[in-house]
Amino acid sequence: MAQTKTIEPEDIESALAVWTYCDESTRIIFAGRTGNDAADRILAEMPPGASWTQKQLRERVFSNHIDDGDLDEALELLERRGDVQVRKEATGGRPRIIITRVEAARRKKAAA
Repeated sequence: MAQTKTIEPEDIESALAVWTYCDESTRIIFAGRTGNDAADRILAEMPPGASWTQKQLRERVFSNHIDDGDLDEALELLERRGDVQVRKEATGGRPRIIITRVEAARRKKAAA
């Protein structure tokens, strides 16, 4: 921006300051986001400590408007991250899938 033919150390320092500002801003803006829209909705709408069946989750969070594959992908991601626990419960027929939102304190303790 100085329109000179040489790059001075203060030019590098200024560029690094802009980069650092952008990097820190991005971390703040996207903190806790997964990059998966369905997973982010589950995190936003399912209270920590709650246990819902897959059917309840589908109804309460997505109003039954989510593909099976998209929901499975979101739950797998959240389970890998430790945000939810998914378990199957035996019934007389098809097993019931129970999703439990892990509380932040339990998640931090498990990671330590």
